[in-house]
Amino acid sequence: MSLWSNIKGIFTGGQEKEKTVTPALRPLSPRKKRKTGHFLLMFLLVFIALVMVSETTLAIINFFFWDSQSVGSFVVPIAVMPVIAIALTGIIIWINNENNKLANKFADAFERLSHGEFGYQLDVPQKGQFKSLFENFNKMSKELKSIQTLKDEFIHDFSHEFKTPIASINGFANLLLEGGLTEEEQRQYLKIIADESSRLSHLSERTLMLNRLENQQFVGEVKPYRLDLQIKECVILLERDWSAKNLSISAELPAITFEGNSSLMQQVWLNLLSNAIKFTPKGGEINLTFARFDGFFEVRVADTGIGMSKEVASHVFEKYYQGDSSHSTRGNGLGLAIVKRIVTLSGGDVFVESRENVGSTFVVRLPG
Repeated sequence: MSLWSNIKGIFTGGQEKEKTVTPALRPLSPRKKRKTGHFLLMFLLVFIALVMVSETTLAIINFFFWDSQSVGSFVVPIAVMPVIAIALTGIIIWINNENNKLANKFADAFERLSHGEFGYQLDVPQKGQFKSLFENFNKMSKELKSIQTLKDEFIHDFSHEFKTPIASINGFANLLLEGGLTEEEQRQYLKIIADESSRLSHLSERTLMLNRLENQQFVGEVKPYRLDLQIKECVILLERDWSAKNLSISAELPAITFEGNSSLMQQVWLNLLSNAIKFTPKGGEINLTFARFDGFFEVRVADTGIGMSKEVASHVFEKYYQGDSSHSTRGNGLGLAIVKRIVTLSGGDVFVESRENVGSTFVVRLPG
C-alpha cells in the first residue's frame, strides 16, 4: 500500500477497499478522536488565555515601567507558553475527569434508589464540591431505609394485631352456628365476640390517629386553656371504669394555663388514666400531681398497680408493644405511642418510673 493510501485512510476513517492497513497508521476510533479534539480545543483556549494574560501584563508593566529592559524581565517568553498551556490543559482535563467520575457515582446512586435499594451509601470525598452533596445523599438514603423499615414493621404488626381478634370472632361465631350450647355459653361467646369487635374498632381508630400524628410536624390549632380543668374532666369521663374497680383517685392540681391543642392533649390524659385504671387492682389508688420548674412543668399520673420491669419500661412507648400478654389486660399497644407523639409535637417529653408489684408513675413534661 502506498503512503498516499495510508494518509487517505486516516481522513476517510479507514474505509478503503484494501484490507491491509499499516498498524502505525490505523485510523483513530471515534472515542479517541473526540478525546483528541477536546484536548486540542482546550489547549487552544488555554494558549489564547495565556497570550492575553501576557499581553495584559506587558501593557500594565509598560504603564508603570518605561524601561524596556525591566519589561523583558517580567514577560514570559513566547516559546514557553505552549509548554505551560499543555500542562494547564492536562490539569484542567484531569480535574474535569475526576468530577465526571464523582458525578457518575452520584447518578448511579440515585439509579439504585429509584430501584428500591434504600440505604445505599456513597464514599464521601475528603474535600471538594461533592463532599456535602454526598453527605446529604447518605443522610437521605438512611432516612428512606428507616421509613421502609417502619413501613414493613407496621404492615407486619398491624396484620398480626388484626389476625387474633378476627380468629376469635370467627371461632366463636362458628360455635354458635353449630348450636347445642347452653344459654350461659351463648351469652359468654357473644360477649367475647362483642369485646373482640370493639377491640378491632379501637385498633383501627388508634392506628389511623397515630398514622396521622406521625405524618404531621405541628399540633395544629394552639390556644391557651385550663389544663387542670381538662384533666379533671377526663377523670369524670372515666368514672364508670374506676368506680367499677373501687379505685381511689386524688388530684392535687392548681390552676394551670397551658398553650396547646386541647383536643390532642385530652387524648394524652385519657390514655394515661385508662392505662392506670386497667393495671391497678381493685381497691388501689391513682394520684395526680403537679410541679412547676424553670421553663416547664410536670404532671404525674401515679398508680399502685402491677408495675413493670425495666425492660418493659424501656419499650412501653413503642407501637404495638405489650408488656403483659394476658387476655384480660392486653391492649393494642398504641395508646402510649399516641401519648408520646402528641407530647413530642407539643414540645414536651414523657417517661415512666415503675417498680414491679409497686406501681407506675407516668411523667408528662410540658413547656410553660
